[in-house]
Amino acid sequence: MIKHITPHLKTMKRPLLYAVLMVVGYIGITAASHPIKLTSSLFTYDDSAKKLSLECKVFIDDFSPAINGVLQANIQRGKLTDADIKGIEAYFTEKFIVQINGKTLPFKIKDYEIELKANVLTLHFENKGLSLKKNDKIKVENSMLFESFGHLQSNWMTFKLPPLLRSKSFESTKYDPIFTKTL
Repeated sequence: MIKHITPHLKTMKRPLLYAVLMVVGYIGITAASHPIKLTSSLFTYDDSAKKLSLECKVFIDDFSPAINGVLQANIQRGKLTDADIKGIEAYFTEKFIVQINGKTLPFKIKDYEIELKANVLTLHFENKGLSLKKNDKIKVENSMLFESFGHLQSNWMTFKLPPLLRSKSFESTKYDPIFTKTL
């Protein structure tokens, strides 16, 4: 009986090998990509310095195609170029609009961190010379990456603006991208 099975095993080895390689390849591809389409932003206000800061974390592979064709390669090298920074600031000007009492705030990149193993780019922006007071109205429209991922994209924002707002979180979605709050 064993002699009869052996020839069948030899003919089955190649298709079995291909099937195993296909399964392993599929698992590797799906594990390498991430199903979560998310950004995370933290707004903080320093009343003594009259400064509003924004820290925004993005997945590198999701964010870089929205900026330019070489951002991903520059991130892999660990350094953003002046053109990359200008492109990121232009993208934020269009997709991440912050207004206080109807006046749009310009944000300039102060610093950034690249975490290749985590696939995360952390951008630090700040706006100096800003005095927030009671009854000021803050409005933030965060439509980042909706053009790429539609309703799958979620942009989480947390606001810590003491003494006016201790902590408030908001999820910006394709269907509800705007946060407004009277301080």
